[in-house]
Amino acid sequence: MWEDVKLYGRERERIQVDRVLAAARSGRGSALVLSGDPAIGKTALLRAALDQATGFRVLRCEGIRAESGLDYAALHELLLPVADRLPLLPPAQARALGVVLGLDSGPAEAFLVGAALVRLLTELAAERPLLLIVDEARLVDPESARAIVFAIRRLTAAPVALLVALRDDPADTLWRDLPALRVTGLSDAESRRLLAERYGPLGALRLSRILTLAAGNPLALLELPGVVGDLAGTAPEPMTLGPGVRAAFQERVTALPAAVRVLLTVAATETRGVLGIVTTAAAALGVDSEAWEYATAAGLLAVSDGRVERTHALLCAAVHEAATVAECRAAQLAVAAALTESGDADLGAWHRALAAARPDEPLAAALTARAADTRQGPMAAAAMLRQAAAISPDPERAGERLAAAGRFAWAGGDIASAHGLLDRATARLGPERAAVAARGLAGLLEFVAGEPERASRLLLRDAELVDPATAANLRIDAERARWVAGHAVLDLDPTEMTGREGISRFHT
Repeated sequence: MWEDVKLYGRERERIQVDRVLAAARSGRGSALVLSGDPAIGKTALLRAALDQATGFRVLRCEGIRAESGLDYAALHELLLPVADRLPLLPPAQARALGVVLGLDSGPAEAFLVGAALVRLLTELAAERPLLLIVDEARLVDPESARAIVFAIRRLTAAPVALLVALRDDPADTLWRDLPALRVTGLSDAESRRLLAERYGPLGALRLSRILTLAAGNPLALLELPGVVGDLAGTAPEPMTLGPGVRAAFQERVTALPAAVRVLLTVAATETRGVLGIVTTAAAALGVDSEAWEYATAAGLLAVSDGRVERTHALLCAAVHEAATVAECRAAQLAVAAALTESGDADLGAWHRALAAARPDEPLAAALTARAADTRQGPMAAAAMLRQAAAISPDPERAGERLAAAGRFAWAGGDIASAHGLLDRATARLGPERAAVAARGLAGLLEFVAGEPERASRLLLRDAELVDPATAANLRIDAERARWVAGHAVLDLDPTEMTGREGISRFHT
């Protein structure tokens, strides 16, 4: 049963793989090339197929870059487990495969190798159905690929199945004459199920950002929760990838023209996708029309209605991560300049802060002022204050900004980020000064994620330190905490609870 292997969705792919295996069981040869983006799940499907291939003899090989220039390297790996069966073949064919396996010397004649492979696979399949697995087929040496395709096309009346995993479009490869199936991303529902089962509940903004960037890529879905913070997506900043996805896209990133990499780095930096800003910033870095044409023709970017959509968000993020610190900083500054020129100096300050190579108090102050704009929303304000703290030259000012960021994260309902920011603020300021800067956040957090008795004590402690209006709210929250702990009768005026940022926002 497919359920023995943990795959999410993939009904279409399962059906096609099952058909290939069923054909072999009924005595007919068939093949299927699974193609798709890096880390999209092709190898997982091959592994799952192995579990379904009960009663099959399995031979497999994997393309390796270091061996892709060696004649018949992949075929050597494929046939080595059955090298002892060469005596079944006519002498000339046995010698041909003997050369492939390093058992005989001399040149390997391609047609004779192919014919010998047909004969050998036929003999093996007469004993029981045979499954051939070829992974990373783009790195399989051409001689092996030609021999395998030659053989499988002549084995339609033998119980032989071939499954191939290929990163490229089969139409541009030696595997083009075999049936192919494009493996695409998981559906939104299956992506959410994978995340829920592996990580449990995630914040709505964080979850949305992960789903958007991963675009159904299973490896990205598994890795991104470990590198994407709870504030991700609340302010315009490039996304971070996990090591597996980064490595999976490395080759494709390297293959892109330099100007296209610059363009994609700018597109990853200006996350809102405003065409005018991306165009101006990219032009300032020397990007010409050819780079735009390449990116749109390759399906990396789509331009319409004044917007630039990163149609391959993972590759775009991988390009940004592969860029040097200097290249990323140049992209941030170019975007900042374009924003300032367009009249959005506040957002330009944000990008300059992300590009800051050293502490910069005037820039930190500008970002702090922008965070105070109520139109930003609490989560965006938290992200801006966090960045302002990062470039603050004075550790105490940094601590105050971190504490304020924590209070904004609380107001936005992001408990995990509020905890982390308050801990960092307390390390710089000490508990009392952090309490003042965060307006009693420690007790509020303790109530929702700790012990109500301790929460009451913290709330009353902090009420002695903060301003009178905040102190009054903290004392109300302390009374609620004591009531939850079973030590008091709750007797509060409902009007006092309206519009507050205290416990009542999370507990009714």
